[in-house]
Amino acid sequence: MKYLLSHCSIALSSVALIGSALAVPAKAQVVPDDTLGAERSVVTPLGEQRDRIDGGALRGSMLFHSFDRFGILEGHGVYFANPDAVNTIFSRVIGNDPSNLLGTLGVLGDADLVFLNPNGILFGPNAELDLRGSFTATTASAVELPGGEIFSALQPEIPSLLEVNVEAPIGLVFEEVSQATLINDANLFVDEGRSIALLSNTVINSGGLTAPNGNVQILGKNIKLIDQASVNVSDETDGGDVFIGENFQTENAWFDRADILIGPQVLIKANSDRRGNGGSVVIWSSGTTRFYGNINASGGSISGNGGFVEVSGQQTL
Repeated sequence: MKYLLSHCSIALSSVALIGSALAVPAKAQVVPDDTLGAERSVVTPLGEQRDRIDGGALRGSMLFHSFDRFGILEGHGVYFANPDAVNTIFSRVIGNDPSNLLGTLGVLGDADLVFLNPNGILFGPNAELDLRGSFTATTASAVELPGGEIFSALQPEIPSLLEVNVEAPIGLVFEEVSQATLINDANLFVDEGRSIALLSNTVINSGGLTAPNGNVQILGKNIKLIDQASVNVSDETDGGDVFIGENFQTENAWFDRADILIGPQVLIKANSDRRGNGGSVVIWSSGTTRFYGNINASGGSISGNGGFVEVSGQQTL
């Protein structure tokens, strides 16, 4: 199953994940593997609280990194170097451990960041993003490249990436049997006009996702926005776009018959705060949607029209 990367130009519990992270020594949180050969990722400590990641396989405007383990302790920061002309950075985790991101994940430049771990991803309550591009977190198993080549976390021995000149990725590939979970307990922000995407079999969001006049996508088979979760794409000009549900608008759609729960304290905002139009909010499933939350997509207080809101459940609403 494949998710098209239109914005890249880009059974686990939070308790179990946190416990796994704290059991790993601080110096071993980010461990590169050897699958990229001479282009392997290189981790350099910048003092006691920050690491910089260099190296990687550079192909066109894409930079590919590969790790056996990737986690960030609370109070620590891990930053990807951003060489000139790199527009998108891909990071895969091929080991068996989920990624516990409890500190700061960043990029030293404007590139988009796509982070893959098919074993699961947790953003702890104090996790942060420090980047100027868009961000995708996913439990997809691979990135599909032109010509049918893949950058896979499940079959990393395939050397095709090292033999092609990649100009642009095509999509994300999910294994049919994947039961991986992506949990966000943090307040994650990206810059104005940028995107945040959380893509997994199961997505549980109790934190905040903010992309002013940008785009937020939460896609999966089982999606829960609970507690005081928020999604905010409002801006002083136009509101942005929010999509929550299954990937029904692309070919090779996956995660059909999604089960979506939006809790009573959840707030989704796509407002224009001053001059401009409200954005769009679409919550859509061919299965079941249980919506108890609140949505605002108002036009500007000075000028502008209201936006578009749709909440649908093809089988049950």
